[in-house]
Amino acid sequence: MSNGRKPPELPDPVGVSSHFGQLETFALPRAGHTTYRRPMDAHVALPEGESGSHLLHRVVSDVARTFAADLPKLDFLENGAAFKKGFGDALSRFEAARLASPKRLEIARALCSALAASCELDENGERTPLWEVLARKNGADSSMRMTRGSESPALEIEIPFEGKTLRGDDALRFAEKLHADHHMTTAALEGLRWIMRHAKENGGVIDLRGKKFAMLGAAAELSPAPLLLQGGASVLWIDPHALTSAHAGTIAHAESARDLLREPSAIARAIETFANGEALHVGMFAYAPGKGRELRLAETMNAITEHLRARGTVASVSMFVSPTSPAAVQPEDVAVVRSRAKQPASWQRALELSGVIRGPGFYGDDANAVARAVIVLQGAAYQAAQYISKTLRAEVWAHDGLRVSANVAGISRTRSLEHPLFLAAFEGAPSFGVRIFDSSTTRALATLLMLSDLLREPASAEGVHVRQIHGGVYDVPWQFEASVRAAAVLGAAKKPAVLFRRKAPAPQATV
Repeated sequence: MSNGRKPPELPDPVGVSSHFGQLETFALPRAGHTTYRRPMDAHVALPEGESGSHLLHRVVSDVARTFAADLPKLDFLENGAAFKKGFGDALSRFEAARLASPKRLEIARALCSALAASCELDENGERTPLWEVLARKNGADSSMRMTRGSESPALEIEIPFEGKTLRGDDALRFAEKLHADHHMTTAALEGLRWIMRHAKENGGVIDLRGKKFAMLGAAAELSPAPLLLQGGASVLWIDPHALTSAHAGTIAHAESARDLLREPSAIARAIETFANGEALHVGMFAYAPGKGRELRLAETMNAITEHLRARGTVASVSMFVSPTSPAAVQPEDVAVVRSRAKQPASWQRALELSGVIRGPGFYGDDANAVARAVIVLQGAAYQAAQYISKTLRAEVWAHDGLRVSANVAGISRTRSLEHPLFLAAFEGAPSFGVRIFDSSTTRALATLLMLSDLLREPASAEGVHVRQIHGGVYDVPWQFEASVRAAAVLGAAKKPAVLFRRKAPAPQATV
């Protein structure tokens, strides 16, 4: 364990530069550094013997007790077994109380710090807090390999949708329809309109030449890295799965800096070397399910970013947030929920009366509404990563002056959701007004919205979570997990074969 040592508090705001320089070929420096040779079994770990559910409950309940006077209406589950069974509603109630609290930001900061303290590097059984590992002036000796593209920037406004590619006015009309169907917020639509105008005013393309991105989890299904390369960006590709085609951009690889859970120090050094004295964009998209990997990856990415932010290396941070986590529901969607709750379809009313689905769809008041959108099947570690490591950390960073893009991306058909319940629910989801996106559609929409955040004037910290492409999840008048189960029954009746579908092989990263 960590022998009682605590990490430093999240630092005060630091000034970072938004200047983007030209990339040059270089190697990681060898002189002046102590060579760090990672033991073969070194890995980022959570506290020994503590499950994701126990860790999440411990962290949130400790903070709830500390800020009890500032959360007067909160009745948080103190019983660990009860929390494990119903942590979705417990987190949604907590977040609603936090949003209404005068110490909203302080509570978020406390949760982020507590979770960060639980992340350690296990080296042959010797555990060291991750922040302390990153503070060492050492790293793996390695050269950086560059692959330069030869094409001109060609990142256009293109949205794949149901076998077609929507461009120009068709893409705009699609975004406007999503908004009209209450599948995205007004702020998200405004962001997409801005990036579409930006492309139109610049010859129909988004030119990212001269801009540097360190992409953590670059090969993930929803990663924007391939699209950034189409725009001519320089990308430090951090992922065990390599990509060889740079398209119009430049790819940098460091052989000893690919695995986040085994090489965090080497990755931090590679990013700093790639930055070459300038502040760059950090993309946090690494994901892997099971054994707490969702949380371990999220906290490793956060720790690396915090370490580099304090050194002036980070200009912005980008991530995609799942809609199936405690999230602030925007007033426009609160109105939809209330309207639909008053006039459900007759079959929905029957399900409601029988207790199969149950309201309300959100906790809190209209000004501080939080969706009951958590799906317990995804696990406590997943929710800790989405709620604390992403949503709350993004809020803290934004208030500390860092440019943050942390938009909600719709539920998508990805390998991580190839579970029979989800596959069946996908078929029945439209009955509840919920849209399930193909991964290519989500990647295009979310990347365009992210670039809108990064290329225009930064939004206020208070608006960091208002751009949501939730696909209707936040408009369901009932607890979402119960609705998912009902949708799964409808979907299985409509298409029984989904219950027996085998998991597809992992996709290869392509441009």
